[in-house]
Amino acid sequence: MEVAVSNCAWGGGGVNYQLYGEDDDENAEGELEVEIEEGKQFKHVRGHFQCDQTIPVDSPVLRICALPFENNIIAVKTATGVVTVYNTLQQDEEGGESSPEAITDAVLDGSRVGGFGLAWSPVKIGFLASAGDDGLLQYWDVRHQLSVDLKEHTDRAEDAHGPLVAAAHTFTGHRDSITSCDWHHSQGHLLATSGLDGDLRLWDIRTSKCAGTVPSAHEGGALCCQFHPSSAHQLTSSGADGSLHLYDIRKTMAPPLLTLDYHGKAVYRFSWSPFAESVLCSAGDDGRVVLWDISKSTVSASYTSRVAPPEVSFLHLGHLGKVTDVAWCTSVEEPWLLASTDSSNGLQLYRPREEVVKDHLSVFEW
Repeated sequence: MEVAVSNCAWGGGGVNYQLYGEDDDENAEGELEVEIEEGKQFKHVRGHFQCDQTIPVDSPVLRICALPFENNIIAVKTATGVVTVYNTLQQDEEGGESSPEAITDAVLDGSRVGGFGLAWSPVKIGFLASAGDDGLLQYWDVRHQLSVDLKEHTDRAEDAHGPLVAAAHTFTGHRDSITSCDWHHSQGHLLATSGLDGDLRLWDIRTSKCAGTVPSAHEGGALCCQFHPSSAHQLTSSGADGSLHLYDIRKTMAPPLLTLDYHGKAVYRFSWSPFAESVLCSAGDDGRVVLWDISKSTVSASYTSRVAPPEVSFLHLGHLGKVTDVAWCTSVEEPWLLASTDSSNGLQLYRPREEVVKDHLSVFEW
């Protein structure tokens, strides 16, 4: 296991991660600053980012999700429960450069209570699910509302009837707030939810019924759930008890196939790697981001309880508050690039150095 601790110095020596961008030298910063328009630069990120577009919303934003394979289409969920779909890639009237204003493709008519459940289906393109503090799960079909056709990039479909879209169905069953929702990666009819009641639930949009329940999956509440990207029968969850569980959805009453326990406090979010089927990262109340490789579960002869579990390959300790979310870069050119956010409004992008991960993870040739 390796540990990465962030510092304020650009490319500080001895740190086991790299900031995203050019080579860590002074020239890289200068080159980036030249390319960014005056007035758009955020000084505290040293020229790596600029603000190209701003979308005003009615209240604090709780979650943003991009449509798979068409990332300019985004769904935004606010504290009022309103979910709005925007197209951020719009040309000006003369067909020139993109406009700084996004177009509203759809406003989803449904729950008016906040929450953090929001997910696009990777199979049924245009299907969007939302869940929140009222314990309800809803989904919509917004295919005909999108201002850009997914294949031909033509104008909005002729049968679109304005921006307000009614929910296709509302599911009930959780006894408390729903904390997350996720679509199956190959079975487009299947949804999963996690709730503060501690349960995980499966939902079938073909029958509009609950298809299974993992009762009391986490003491104190289940905070996140996600289907495995490539294993059709596996569902992973994290909870207020500080653990992550891997379940077989065919046997919802059986104990978990695997339990990962290292954070010691609530695990708010986790994410499977899009390129390595045994690798996931998790983040939580302890302020750490943990990189796991579940194929490394064999304990060596020198293992003691004073060190991390054998599945732990890397720690990022750079956040000053609770880590509220974590995500992988989806580009094959950057398979180890991670982004995470914290309760102090911090956003960090980083990657383990090659010499750190190559000894633990054999999924790529360096």
